[in-house]
Amino acid sequence: MNYNFIFIWLFIVAILINIAHGSFIIDENGYMQRQTKWFWTVVAFIPIFYLAVFGAPQGDVPVYIENYKALPEKWTDILLYIKNLDNSYLFWLLAALIKKISGTNVLAFRFIIALIQSIPVIYVFRKYSDNYLLSLYIFVASAVPLAWMMNGLRQFAAVTIIFAATPFIIKKDYKKVIPIILIASLFHQTAIIMLPIVFIAQGKAWNKKTIFLIIAAIFAVYLFANNSGAYESFMEGAGYSSEVYATDDGTNPLRVLVNFIPVALAFLGKKSIEKDNIPIINFSINMSIISFGIYLVSMVTSGILVGRVPIYMSLYSLLLFPYLIKRIFTFESYRIMKIILIVCYGFYYFIQYA
Repeated sequence: MNYNFIFIWLFIVAILINIAHGSFIIDENGYMQRQTKWFWTVVAFIPIFYLAVFGAPQGDVPVYIENYKALPEKWTDILLYIKNLDNSYLFWLLAALIKKISGTNVLAFRFIIALIQSIPVIYVFRKYSDNYLLSLYIFVASAVPLAWMMNGLRQFAAVTIIFAATPFIIKKDYKKVIPIILIASLFHQTAIIMLPIVFIAQGKAWNKKTIFLIIAAIFAVYLFANNSGAYESFMEGAGYSSEVYATDDGTNPLRVLVNFIPVALAFLGKKSIEKDNIPIINFSINMSIISFGIYLVSMVTSGILVGRVPIYMSLYSLLLFPYLIKRIFTFESYRIMKIILIVCYGFYYFIQYA
């Protein structure tokens, strides 16, 4: 199956949802929201999951597969082997458990990791997005499955573990949130950055205190990225060799521009957003601002480390789009804006990845 087929699949599912009345209106997240039925959310995600499990290994996946195959049989040997890989102890312990149960079945390994990556995305998109398919389309057009589910397995597993904790984050239930982040950091060390971020991103969107904290956080990331000793140590701890980041020339400016779009829309709708004061929307806007700011830093520092951090925040932008274009524009303009958004993101995908 080709990745481009996903776009055709989403178009077909959109038609079927319309015919089968596969969505309904709810009011449990602070606003009148259209929610897609579970059956259709899963159906829409099928080709993404399929490629994550059965797609030809690419990027870092062959390395993961080789390390998985090389895991020893005895637990004492496994622990020593994992210690020599990187700091992703829990990821490799899970891999060792999968291997103990399934033998050297690589598909079992890829299947379980794909489940960890997929279920939180389906759940959170369905729960909070006003248009599940539109959020999923932007997810696909931004090449998140291609760049992460089919490449950066460890880090995206960490990302989705934290993403699954979104209901706890919105409720400020930090007794649950903090342990989840710490667990995710044992999948990939970069997850630890979310410990301060989940506090910084709370509060109303665009309020002075939040913006000040966001700017301070982005500046701290910039200072860290320019501290070569700390930077190199963290890079190596995250599993990157010095040869990889020595040739790093920063994030593509086009990606930075694309990540500015939700921030710009949120600023245009600032008054309406303040009036609605919806917790998930406020949080998602603040996360989008942080994501854009860190992408700016990564453009002039490191696309490999700093440029890989915003994925923890940028998923929230995908929840925002359906709400923003519906709230900011009239019904007629909303339909036009939705088409423009679909076309622009499709164009972005084909420029960058097709």
